[in-house]
Amino acid sequence: QEKIHVIYNSVSEIGCFPIVQNEFKFNNESTVLVTIGRLIPLKGLFELINVVKNLDIYLIIVGSGPLEESIKKYIKDLKIADRIILISNIENSMVHSILKLSDIFILNSKGENFPNVILEAMINKVPVICTNVGGCIEIVEDQVTGIIIPSGDDQMLLNAIQLLRNDNYMAEKLKNNAYEKVMQSFTFDKMVTETESLLQKTIK
Repeated sequence: QEKIHVIYNSVSEIGCFPIVQNEFKFNNESTVLVTIGRLIPLKGLFELINVVKNLDIYLIIVGSGPLEESIKKYIKDLKIADRIILISNIENSMVHSILKLSDIFILNSKGENFPNVILEAMINKVPVICTNVGGCIEIVEDQVTGIIIPSGDDQMLLNAIQLLRNDNYMAEKLKNNAYEKVMQSFTFDKMVTETESLLQKTIK
């Protein structure tokens, strides 16, 4: 164990495509959620859809994968395709643009390694809700830089969404704290400096 040294990935602020909310035909008074990742069972996407399907809320799902067609069909069968939007095969800068127009980022995963997408949400000042799996708990501090919920707990997911919808102070606190955390701990310069330092130490 003493021979293992962790150097975290980094994230940078990047330029974005000019997306306006009207392109998605959102109601300006409605909350916009976004989730980003591979469309696989591990990501808990059907569970997320079931949590938000009866809410006055928009959900953008960004990603591609083996569940793409079944998710499209599920959304269509529920007759909520006007509020749950699936977007696949887009540039990374477009992802940042979508994050910027979102009110809450959700990662409802049942397992993760180190999800860079959380860092991308944080640097774009989007409040984060994520599950207590893998590297999520190394990035997010519960109630400080985001909200951590138990994996597979739909009621806690709903509670977290409602909290951030209804408590503007909490949402602002989380996204501002998260941005500061990213700029302190997950910058490219920090990643390079730690890598160089470890290599120099190893050589010596």
